[in-house]
Amino acid sequence: MSSVKSKPAHRDHHDNTIFFRGGFARNDVKRNDLFTGNQFAGNALGEGRTNKDGWYVGAGFDFALTDDIWGAMDNTQVLAELMFEYKNFGAKNFQGAAPGATPGTVGANPACTLINLAAADTVAAGQAGTANCNGVTVSQLSLTAAPKIKFMKGSDFRPWIIPVGLGIHIVSPPSNGVTVLNPGMMFGAGADYRLWKDIYLGVDTRYHLTGRSVDGINTDGLTAGGYVGIGF
Repeated sequence: MSSVKSKPAHRDHHDNTIFFRGGFARNDVKRNDLFTGNQFAGNALGEGRTNKDGWYVGAGFDFALTDDIWGAMDNTQVLAELMFEYKNFGAKNFQGAAPGATPGTVGANPACTLINLAAADTVAAGQAGTANCNGVTVSQLSLTAAPKIKFMKGSDFRPWIIPVGLGIHIVSPPSNGVTVLNPGMMFGAGADYRLWKDIYLGVDTRYHLTGRSVDGINTDGLTAGGYVGIGF
């Protein structure tokens, strides 16, 4: 008995996980501000605004805190999740300024035009100023920290939920007020399956809610996709 007790505990797999994610992203509201939208005559970007739909990639890790919610529920873990994700909502090319625009006036994109005005004395009528830039890529970086409740410990298939977490969003290009940061909440749900040893394959969906805009830019939206996890 003494020799058995002295042996280290055997574990079939590890509870801590690093994971890599990717899939579909969608913002609740299209961006339509000074750097991206139709705030000047002729600033046509498709329908005058950027896309709602895009894609995301990201990574993070889970760290196991308890196997039974501190004695409240058997076979139900609580993990601490830290994660980042990059979301891309597409690049848009700028069209010309309003008909009849005179040389040196603000063209289809004020920022691009001002860059060109700084580099040269004039910008041709109806041009966005293409010497240094002629388009914009709308993207967003989200950093999150959240408790994750994972059910059915000991099973290969494990569903989980995130009741609420903290998210900080960094937008590019910046808002009209040159603001880039917006904090908010994150909610999520998903499940994964242990394929082999410490290799996991899963799906998840998450919703980000901020309750406020960044000087007119709404960062609320969802992601849905898959992930691959490696236990450690």
